[in-house]
Amino acid sequence: MELPEINKRIKKLVEKYAQDNASEFCRIVDIKPSYKLTRLFTVENRNGKYPEPSLDVVRQISSKLDVDLNYLVFGESKYAKNIINEERNKYLTNDEKISFIIKQNVEILENLKDTE
Repeated sequence: MELPEINKRIKKLVEKYAQDNASEFCRIVDIKPSYKLTRLFTVENRNGKYPEPSLDVVRQISSKLDVDLNYLVFGESKYAKNIINEERNKYLTNDEKISFIIKQNVEILENLKDTE
């Protein structure tokens, strides 16, 4: 089973900022306990799938490393067309950014569904 895309992006950040040491990365971005991160790279026995990162983990990585949430969650660069206006972005909390991004992507999916 292949690692999910969001987990791959997080893994790349672990490699970049902590030389592939998940425990060190957790210390850098202040994720406690560290299993919240390390579990993302191991298939769960109960369902045979990789777990998804929690909202707390995503927010913590974004906040501590100043990583664009849209990139982290969806793999799109901050220059993608559905990113929040940078001027407006300055005044939003991370929760508001995540909600906005999710809402936009739900709308995109609904529009795609309507065209089928």
